[in-house]
Amino acid sequence: MKSVLKALTFCLVTFSFLSIGVASPVTSTQGLPISKQIQSVDKEKEKTIDSTNALMMHLSLAALAIDLGLAKEAAANLTQAQKICSSLEASSPEVISMFDFQIGKATYLVEGVERDYYLPVSDNISLEGQLAEKNSWRKNPKIKVKNISLVRSSLALNLKAVDSAVKAAEADVQKGSFHEARVALQGVYNDALQSRTVVTDPVWTVWSNVVLARDFVTSEQYDNARYALKTAKSEIKKLEKDKTLSKSASEAMALRYEIDVIEKNLNKKDPTLLKRAEAKLSSWSHKVKEWF
Repeated sequence: MKSVLKALTFCLVTFSFLSIGVASPVTSTQGLPISKQIQSVDKEKEKTIDSTNALMMHLSLAALAIDLGLAKEAAANLTQAQKICSSLEASSPEVISMFDFQIGKATYLVEGVERDYYLPVSDNISLEGQLAEKNSWRKNPKIKVKNISLVRSSLALNLKAVDSAVKAAEADVQKGSFHEARVALQGVYNDALQSRTVVTDPVWTVWSNVVLARDFVTSEQYDNARYALKTAKSEIKKLEKDKTLSKSASEAMALRYEIDVIEKNLNKKDPTLLKRAEAKLSSWSHKVKEWF
């Protein structure tokens, strides 16, 4: 299940902060040269973005654990969410607003029930080392990926509402009331994500699925990795035909060939080949970013 959690973290988040009704970060830049002030503000924004990503990540992982009835894992992620929320409340406006918010939507069959999980991710966020219960999250037979998509939304995250929802979910988990805990967390996402439009741009789709495949390979979810690679290949064929993307089109063809090789290596399940596949996918994820 560690694998499933890692695999959910697959898409790039881009934002524009709204300036209406929000307070400035606590850190003061007065007295600094203009260039230094800009750098300082940018760092504060980046820190807030990373913290917001991490908060929503743990909320999603907690929701997944709750759906599986895993109290320990749910509690661990709710605790992390609570800490991050408290930190944000001390340094950010009450409502964190982001105009252009790209978020991944992973649709899973969880014990036969189709459920959606929304999870933002950035290059600065990783699940490695965050979960003590690694073995209990690996190769869970109750979960099967059904669809992966990228969704564009606007975000309005009310930190007080999040704090209240997390506390309610924690209490419900302790009582074994998993349905109530899920409802509490679902309310956070319903309120925070103001609009949800599926992104159909093939470059975004290729990038997100290459990253997803990398994480699936890392976590030994080979069937799910094949699913992501199949989706990426389908979109790559569109890019190859796009005459306005000459460089990207040629690289897309090379990536499609590389995916064919990786798929064969997955079938062999040779540790050396799998490590090579992981490295290749990681390298390609950076190359595809340059296509944007």
